[in-house]
Amino acid sequence: MNNSNIIYTCIIGKYDSLKTPTITTSGWDYVCYTDNTKLSSDFWNIKPIPSQYKEITDPKRISSLLKIEHYNAVEEDYDTVIYVDGCIKVSVDLNKFLEFHNFADYDLGIPNHLSRNCLYEEAKICKGLGLDKDLLIDQQVQRYRDAGYPAHNGLWVSTGMVKNNKSNALKRVCEIWAEEYKMGCKRDQVSLNYAVWKASNLGHTIRVKNTVWGPSPVNMAFDFGMKGAFSTHSHL
Repeated sequence: MNNSNIIYTCIIGKYDSLKTPTITTSGWDYVCYTDNTKLSSDFWNIKPIPSQYKEITDPKRISSLLKIEHYNAVEEDYDTVIYVDGCIKVSVDLNKFLEFHNFADYDLGIPNHLSRNCLYEEAKICKGLGLDKDLLIDQQVQRYRDAGYPAHNGLWVSTGMVKNNKSNALKRVCEIWAEEYKMGCKRDQVSLNYAVWKASNLGHTIRVKNTVWGPSPVNMAFDFGMKGAFSTHSHL
């Protein structure tokens, strides 16, 4: 640990290729976790995946758990943690990005889905795309319905997130998210909104900064209100 803030990503299996940011921000550590012993970078600090994930055989499960369980990926001394999927290219001064959105006042910063606002609709999409077994998705959805989780209660996109690393409430939310994810489908954002709702019912309420992402002519721009700050070429 050299700085007080960290941005991290992960390249697991052959799912993504590592992107070099176009802008470097002082005061930040840039870390990439990978299972590829041959991966190198002149920019990112390449680290092996934490030992607790090495027994997992599905690369998607590993990358999602690294995303969800930031407390297993980064040291507790960091103040702010930004996670981005391996498909994301960072093109913004991270300090200006945080200041622009007053993220210091929140536990979690995450973009809203552009075209859907319901995890039940997201689950249907996952089934249609064959992203996981239909039975597993159906069982997950039924658990949420039985628990009373409402339809059209919002849907976040977990491709990029800002986390307050000092927030105990957020850690508890992510612990619940991880539990739900392990029982559910590979699409981690299906379980995210439910986990936040469940945690709130248990007394662990977090302050969420909702942002919007949308399409550009070439790729999907994760602009968080700052156009072109983050971009990806592959995700829905």
